[in-house]
Amino acid sequence: MLIFFIVLMVSLYAAHACQEPVMQWLGLHGGSPGDAPPWYFITRDFAKGICSGGALLLCVLVAAFMWRWWPGYAAMLVWMPLLWLGQDV
Repeated sequence: MLIFFIVLMVSLYAAHACQEPVMQWLGLHGGSPGDAPPWYFITRDFAKGICSGGALLLCVLVAAFMWRWWPGYAAMLVWMPLLWLGQDV
């Protein structure tokens, strides 16, 4: 169970931490909400969705690998990130 908890926490942290590098890599300008109101939020949500999708994919891959030995915990590793990261994707 500890392995799954660690993977879940690392994926949530990675989704949050990679948001700024993804914005810089894709050339999305941060600025402030007053500069370009709709595009500020659109670019933030786009970068957050990309990062959350990568973290969700990581959790699903680990769950698929571990499904044979611990199906209950692997199922938890699929639906918990879907609750937390799925809305951003």
